[in-house]
Amino acid sequence: MIYKLDLEEIFRFSIIGTLPSKKNHHFIMKNRHTGKYFLSPDDAYRTWESDHAKDLALIAKPIHDVKDLFVLYRFFPSTERAFDLSNKIESINDMMVKSWIIADDNWKILGHYMSEVIEKRKDEEVEVIFYRKK
Repeated sequence: MIYKLDLEEIFRFSIIGTLPSKKNHHFIMKNRHTGKYFLSPDDAYRTWESDHAKDLALIAKPIHDVKDLFVLYRFFPSTERAFDLSNKIESINDMMVKSWIIADDNWKILGHYMSEVIEKRKDEEVEVIFYRKK
């Protein structure tokens, strides 16, 4: 079902450059205390997430009090090669939580979102746009 919604934009930001997929950049570690194994993101992913979270925290206010938040992820790839949208969205969401823009990425907060792949560009880019109902 397609909904016609009356939305108002509240914030947008762009990430230019390669967007890592968190699920594809991890390794197995062992907890020293419990002896249990777990997956951990690699250093390259953690550096990307930390750097972008710091940058985003400098330019944006937290969006914690918005009810019916809608998010649009607009991808502009640099190649024709296929990529996993859900992995990239998960990386963006985790980075937004780390920057305190959103309190969490669960369904109660990010229950309404859409993604689209637009046209190919010289440099890979993703634009994230937040809306709320008018």
